[in-house]
Amino acid sequence: MKKIIALCIVAILAITTVSAKKYKVALGLATGFEYGPSLKVNFTDHLTLMNDLAFVLMPNTVFGANGGTFNLGWMGLIDNANFAYEKKITTGRNIDLSFFGGGGMSLGYAQMGDGNAGKFGLNAIGGIEADMTNTPIEFTFDFRPGYAMLFTGDGAIHGLDWAIVLAVRYTF
Repeated sequence: MKKIIALCIVAILAITTVSAKKYKVALGLATGFEYGPSLKVNFTDHLTLMNDLAFVLMPNTVFGANGGTFNLGWMGLIDNANFAYEKKITTGRNIDLSFFGGGGMSLGYAQMGDGNAGKFGLNAIGGIEADMTNTPIEFTFDFRPGYAMLFTGDGAIHGLDWAIVLAVRYTF
């Protein structure tokens, strides 16, 4: 038990140390299955928040009322916020590469065929970041599988959704 507590303390200290990244905040655009402004905030070397306020065109697999599944695409406006652990892979001459993984949630509005719906979702996120060392630009490419609930006048529709997103941000 003492070893587990010691490991937890070391992990917390590693995550909450002062950031040595060359920037704290990055602002830019996300594209892919989401289009819109994108914000990234680095709390430490390893803990980051990525938030996109985006128009989305989302493929998903919906669980039908009778237990079957069918594909349904929807579009809407969502706010997708994700906390992630980030780890540097390599430092190159003009580029630093990092991978990140974590999760978050999304809230928003969806339009499906004839109806409108509120959207709540939980998702995982995993990807890679390329941080340009000589310019204040970073690129992230990520995959976001998740669970979505769309609330319509007829009830909730549950399903799996996913997104592939490329973001380009200016670092401050």
